[in-house]
Amino acid sequence: MHSITQDAQRVSLLFQYGVLDATAVIAWSDEAIVQMESPTDALLELSTTAPDRTADVLSCLHRLSSGAEFWPALRSAIPQLRDFVASHPDRAESIANHLFLTVVRFPVAELPDDMQFIYRFDDAFLLAREGTYGDTDTVRREFIHEMERFTVVA
Repeated sequence: MHSITQDAQRVSLLFQYGVLDATAVIAWSDEAIVQMESPTDALLELSTTAPDRTADVLSCLHRLSSGAEFWPALRSAIPQLRDFVASHPDRAESIANHLFLTVVRFPVAELPDDMQFIYRFDDAFLLAREGTYGDTDTVRREFIHEMERFTVVA
């Protein structure tokens, strides 16, 4: 059950950031059900939730991810965030902002060293967009490069 918990946290983050839509989340739950001998009620409920019921989708994901370790789940989401930013460059600043808003909920002392880069990019995009420092294309390339460190080589 641990792996579904961790994966549910990853899927929840991707859904909240706009990388996955409700239809993709429901498809994920359907696939998980097929692979499990005894799926949880929350997983079955998610599978039958209408895609336009965002609050219900989030509620199911929250229940499924209860007890997940946050940092490993975020790390596992970053490769998909990287791919999303690479294919949707206009969303790079939004993703950087979502990541920033996610990590500032934690005390600075709890932020793992490999996540420190997140603090930099929310401001970097803002400064570039305002013309104060740098340009958005360069910031986006650097953002993608930082996220590449989380891509597991098979």
